[in-house]
Amino acid sequence: MKKKWLYVCLSSMLITVLHASEVKNPDKALKGRFDFTLNKVWEVDAAGEASFSRPRKIIVSENGTIYIEDPRHKKYFILDSNGKYKGAFGKQGEGPGEIQRIAQANIFLVNSKIIIADVSRLHYFTMEGKFSKSVLNQKRPVIFLDEDEFISSPIALNQMPDGKGKILKIDLKSKTESVLAEFSASLAGTIHDSIGARTYIAVGLTPMMVVGFHDGNVYYGMNHEYRIKVLGTDGKIKHIFSIPGRKKKPITDKVKRQQLESSPQKPPPDIIEKIVKSQPNECTYFDYIEVHNGLIYLFLSNPFPKNFYEIDIFSLEGKYLYFAQIKVEENLTIIRKPVIKNNHLYMAVEYEDGEVKIAKYKISLPKL
Repeated sequence: MKKKWLYVCLSSMLITVLHASEVKNPDKALKGRFDFTLNKVWEVDAAGEASFSRPRKIIVSENGTIYIEDPRHKKYFILDSNGKYKGAFGKQGEGPGEIQRIAQANIFLVNSKIIIADVSRLHYFTMEGKFSKSVLNQKRPVIFLDEDEFISSPIALNQMPDGKGKILKIDLKSKTESVLAEFSASLAGTIHDSIGARTYIAVGLTPMMVVGFHDGNVYYGMNHEYRIKVLGTDGKIKHIFSIPGRKKKPITDKVKRQQLESSPQKPPPDIIEKIVKSQPNECTYFDYIEVHNGLIYLFLSNPFPKNFYEIDIFSLEGKYLYFAQIKVEENLTIIRKPVIKNNHLYMAVEYEDGEVKIAKYKISLPKL
């Protein structure tokens, strides 16, 4: 199965935590297992005449409008709540409203605007995909608090010239920033050759900083350790929760090599073996942190796409309540993290013949 490889790797050296309580959970959910019941509403295989390839990101607005980043077509598609194609925007290019590097850009819905964070600019669009403006920006947004303020965390070593990174709160209007956390670069995935030092990372395999946000709280943690810190946007830690006894899933050099060789951004053959040896031999724990219906969802690392996706669910106080699973038919593969929005779930799934579809399901969420 193909894997997307990014230039980045982080390891923790987080800010000192004083007087913060920690909930240390056993590796057994208090309320047991929760299996999401999926009631399919619709599925589509194309946006207009463009068949889906392997969408990199799906986001959904409050009214159910769906925005899909498709790297093969190098643009963003819009579907309405019924799956009907409404148009496209943000094509690759360097002109007004065009995205320089779609494969590295990130898309956000912020109030009534779409913001695409490109390599050096923030591009603002209406919800219908009409270009509004661009703003110069050198920081990498991970969460927008509003259209002029965001949480930032670096993703590449070339963004950390001194080998250290910071989680920042950025205010575009006042042009100020405040430090929420600090960390240093990891050597995992780094190779040295005649070109110099280069770092490769595979999501789910190499340690990364994962950041989530909800209701004034920032949730963050290095995903090679099962430990989440919760702090306000003033930088003060509120509490911590963890599962100290969770075991990591091992990964062999053979599997790492197979994933490198099948990657869309396949490294040159002469350095693949160096990269394999530089990568950890265990998977990371989680890749995303979200809050739904007053519960914290940790989407577990999924380096080997399957027909199911696993989630650990916690109370806002950090108690481990449910081990949850989202599962589709055996002949399907979930190729991106499922998106939960207003009691619906959206997924990109791949059939055995390689056909990719976007599907919408009606679901019920677990309760406290």
